Amino acid sequence: MTRRDIFGLPLLQVVPGDMLPPVYHWRGSAREIGRQHGSALSGEIRREFASALRDCARASGQSEIESARQVWRTYRSEFAQRVPSAIEEIEGISEGSGLPLEIAFFAATRDLLPNRHGCTAVICGANRSSSGMPMIGQTKDTVAPLDRFKLMVLGYDSGLRAVALGYPGWIGNMSLNSHGLAWTGNSLYAAEPSGSVHPASLLKRIFLESATVAEALERSEGLRFGNSCFGLADRSGRAVFLEWVGGECDVIETRAGLFGHANGILGRFRNRDRSSVESPGSASRQRRIDSLLADMNGKVTVGHFEACFRDHHDSAYSICSHASSRGVFPTTACYIADLAKLEFHVVVGSPCQGKFRTFRMEA
Repeated sequence: MTRRDIFGLPLLQVVPGDMLPPVYHWRGSAREIGRQHGSALSGEIRREFASALRDCARASGQSEIESARQVWRTYRSEFAQRVPSAIEEIEGISEGSGLPLEIAFFAATRDLLPNRHGCTAVICGANRSSSGMPMIGQTKDTVAPLDRFKLMVLGYDSGLRAVALGYPGWIGNMSLNSHGLAWTGNSLYAAEPSGSVHPASLLKRIFLESATVAEALERSEGLRFGNSCFGLADRSGRAVFLEWVGGECDVIETRAGLFGHANGILGRFRNRDRSSVESPGSASRQRRIDSLLADMNGKVTVGHFEACFRDHHDSAYSICSHASSRGVFPTTACYIADLAKLEFHVVVGSPCQGKFRTFRMEA
């Protein structure tokens, strides 16, 4: 008898030539899922946060453990109030990996640190989608080694299920959940916000647990985040891009159409945009994705998204980018969420060279 995962699919069927991340299936309470995570990826979690913790300690003038404790003291209560299951999951990661709790918390929430990279995100609204519900996806343009990417298939005792593409030790990852909410995330380039901001992992965890865009916005009310853009869509048909600039948020309603985002600021904070200097490929990718979307006739499918993400127009500043002497970030992964079918399509490596693997869950 074929063993199947929690979505009813055969476990890890690999087609020769596919570029697949390792797939981990964890289920139970948040603490139990964290314990499984920590146990399975203990060494990789340590490698994942090591340089970031050294940088944090150097910047603060403290030891590494004291730096981690400061992060814990600063943000623990906000996480406990807004996403208590995340604290439980981090406690489980600590137990499974043997790391002190404060270190596990730092590893799970360290995206407070500046993280410059590319990425091209696309949302297809309900009226343009062949399924009648939104689709959402993006490339990941980073310097990350491909073996950092892990696909995490999660089944919580609460009934929440999710498939997420992320890194070892993180509790905020790009994901599709069983409510039919999915999201993307990429960098924005502007002056850093003054005053304190929250780790983006807090917002990502709110996304993971929310059923709708409206719920996610309500649960994140009053928080401040660094320069970043998040695309968010749900099965009600609502789709938005959230542009966080200087600690303020601009909610761009994409409505029922097609909307692309390539790291340049597109909303009311456009006059603060520095991408022309700090991310020279952004304008080119924005023009190209706008052109590709404008040329799409009829109903849009996952195949249309895949074609966009494999596009090489205006190389080296193309949507599917490759390492070059011009210093662009290569495309290291790509994912697409079909909210009607609750399918998560993912490839690690260049989208032009790999085959997307599909994960499906029932509503």
